Amino acid sequence: MKKIVNLLLGVVTSVGGFVEVGSISTAAQAGSEFGFALLWDLRLLNVTLRRVPVSDVQARVMPWTNVGFVIMAIRGALLFYEEPVRFYGNIFFRLKLIALVLAGLNAAIFHFFTAGKRLIEWDSSPVSPPSAKAAGYVSLFLWACIVVFGRFIAYNWFDPIVQ
Repeated sequence: MKKIVNLLLGVVTSVGGFVEVGSISTAAQAGSEFGFALLWDLRLLNVTLRRVPVSDVQARVMPWTNVGFVIMAIRGALLFYEEPVRFYGNIFFRLKLIALVLAGLNAAIFHFFTAGKRLIEWDSSPVSPPSAKAAGYVSLFLWACIVVFGRFIAYNWFDPIVQ
């Protein structure tokens, strides 16, 4: 454990020497949210946890995913409240919001209308149904877009015209 801490401290100091706690908590929270979504999507695609029933993965991962999503939404709303004109005029912010809404719609469609609604039928099956795989691929793509657009928010090349 001591070696890991020393390695992490070395990385932090090489990055810039000083990292504020807010940046670390934001990165950790966003990483955990994406990590839980990634784990769930990879299970839907039968890439990982193949021997574990989907219902078990769902029972263990979804509560943490939901908590992370709520925290992310609250933090995002507070950050938007801080500088609404800057964010509202930022094309990457808008694209990130669109991707978040689409990711939520993808999850809702999966859980309430397609294979997620019939989870008992394919819970322990070695092969996921096509609708589950489609939801997994779409989710992976959208979460990758959310991460990329989120990083690009700081580099807005299209400043809004403020009069």
